[in-house]
Amino acid sequence: MITLVVAVSITTNAWGLSAMGWGNAYYSAAVRSMGTSWHNFIFASFDAGGYVSVDKPPFSLWVQVISAKIFGYSELALLLPEVLAGAAAVWLLYWGLRRTWGTTAGLVGAAALAVTPINVVINHSNNTDSVLVLLMTAAAVTAMEAVRTGRLRWLLGACVLAGCAMTTKMLAAAPVMPGLLIAFGWCAPVRWRVRLGQVVVGALTLATVGLWWFVAVQATPAGARPYVGSTQTNSVFELAFERNGLKQVAGLATGLPIGGNHPPSRPPDIGAGSADARPRPRPAVDAPLLSPSATLSQVPDRGEGLPLSRNRANPATVGLGFVSGTPGVSRLLNRELGSEIGWLIPLGVVGALAGLWSTRLRRSPRLGALLVLGCWFGAGAIVFSSTKGVLHPYYLAGVGPPLAGLVGIGVATFRFDLEAGRRRALIWVAALGLTAWAQWVIWRRFDWRTWFVVIAVVAIAAAMAAVVIGWLARRRNSVVSTQPRPALVITAASVVAVLLAPAMWTQGSLQAGVSGPLPFAFPERMPTGGPTANQITPNGGFEFPSISVPSLDSYLSEHNTGERWDLAVQSAGPAEELIISSGEPVMAIGGFVGSDPIQSQAQVQDKVRAGELRYFLLSSGARGLIPGLFDNLDSVTWVVKRCAIVSSDVWEHHAKEDTAEPGTQAFPGGPTASKFTLFDCKGALD
Repeated sequence: MITLVVAVSITTNAWGLSAMGWGNAYYSAAVRSMGTSWHNFIFASFDAGGYVSVDKPPFSLWVQVISAKIFGYSELALLLPEVLAGAAAVWLLYWGLRRTWGTTAGLVGAAALAVTPINVVINHSNNTDSVLVLLMTAAAVTAMEAVRTGRLRWLLGACVLAGCAMTTKMLAAAPVMPGLLIAFGWCAPVRWRVRLGQVVVGALTLATVGLWWFVAVQATPAGARPYVGSTQTNSVFELAFERNGLKQVAGLATGLPIGGNHPPSRPPDIGAGSADARPRPRPAVDAPLLSPSATLSQVPDRGEGLPLSRNRANPATVGLGFVSGTPGVSRLLNRELGSEIGWLIPLGVVGALAGLWSTRLRRSPRLGALLVLGCWFGAGAIVFSSTKGVLHPYYLAGVGPPLAGLVGIGVATFRFDLEAGRRRALIWVAALGLTAWAQWVIWRRFDWRTWFVVIAVVAIAAAMAAVVIGWLARRRNSVVSTQPRPALVITAASVVAVLLAPAMWTQGSLQAGVSGPLPFAFPERMPTGGPTANQITPNGGFEFPSISVPSLDSYLSEHNTGERWDLAVQSAGPAEELIISSGEPVMAIGGFVGSDPIQSQAQVQDKVRAGELRYFLLSSGARGLIPGLFDNLDSVTWVVKRCAIVSSDVWEHHAKEDTAEPGTQAFPGGPTASKFTLFDCKGALD
């Protein structure tokens, strides 16, 4: 049976993979650059010149680089590891639960994870989260085995895996860590003094493996490594513990310079490119979608003929994967996040409580497994529910495995109780009722196959009735008392009933298409002929528009006279396709979104004077993912005054290769595609 579940997982993970293109082009470009040298590989350099690193530690990118080396650099080579990672997590969850709570728990937990919408769609993207989820799941099940056997080597293995998760996505791996040590310290079958010493050794191992890369990067002189991308101080600890850590949770930093977080810069007037061009004021940033804790109600309905949900929010905008709703206890069930993972939360919570009741808190492998999964899910749910900064829906994939595992434990407990005729089995009726209510509320917020939620709720109601009838029959000492089969049938029917809604939502989301850069599960698609520039996939994405990549690549390769970087741009957006296409070094002066203070104007000029840099590609309008992101404009304003414009006839060839005409919206409510100008600065500073 587990073979069938894993096969379903592989099939859903690979469904529509050919339509994903390069997925998250930012990481796809970095993988190509990292494959050019050991230096770039170790430091996760975005460009082959080793100028700036990406905004994540490198472990998951190392996996993609290795895959590209084996199969060749291609879309499939970069997406295949995610497909396999998702399926491997499903199998590992089964393995860990089967050895502690039995086959029923393992199969149900694996099946629940295999159809959880957000966990399926994240496996369609080369973001870091698929590998993160696999490592966290592997750490959890290894810790379960450590508790079961009491052997130190299993505990050390769990801590090593959790440390590797830290080098995949920093503090996003933190929720799984406490449960590993708590479960072993409380439940391992060895003397308490020995357990305490082993827990200390495990904690030291976790810290060593989790922090070695960060320490190594920080200890390397700044001139001998790339600038740490998405930081203001070139510190990898700022990236890990401030920007992507405590400040994000507290809402003190969004990671994007919007909403007044940064002082405005003035873009150069590139229109005519004359030497006496003057700066003009930058337009105000209007991006409610990208504000911390944005909700669907804040998204403007611009009347563009796109399908609307019941709350009048534009699902095309929902597909951008930004909104997460207001922080609070019910956040994981709200209209922004509920459809991603909320379908089984009531069942998982009640299942965890039922499992605890059945163990009576006595030290055992079962209690150890509950502590590992419960602490993991609880810590993650608390963090996600309270995060005031940017919370992309795909972050929730990090709590998919423990939730699925708790569902499996709850179902196994219910089956045991039903077979024994215990009154505790009636708790399952309440759990099913709460689950039916949650699924009804989540589904009815949207105008998509509304008839199906009626089927799902009726199926759960039928399962509730079957539970009551089965329990009464068992109490009356009927044939059920001597045969476990009726309880097994009722359990299986109940599981099928509760998985109907998330499975259908997952199917609809895959049919509609998944966004590679910001995956999220939503079954309504943007119209293929819609007025948007960024339709990498039906739900939209963040491909930077209006660059003629083949022509520009050809021109730069023909005119490079030994410069270290073929081209300089203001942010990673316009560099991504160029790096993917040719692998040549392209300098993103301000890092990912253009806000990194990497170089001053004088330093950029020094590189031009030294012959390391010659060409600049600048935009005259709203640039990047959203308008007004760049804080590095002062470093390139001199380009329009001192450097020569390269006629677009030379490097675009009028081949109609642009991804969008200038002025086309990148996505509803977002920025518009800009016209780019190529400058040649050779001899401009002589």
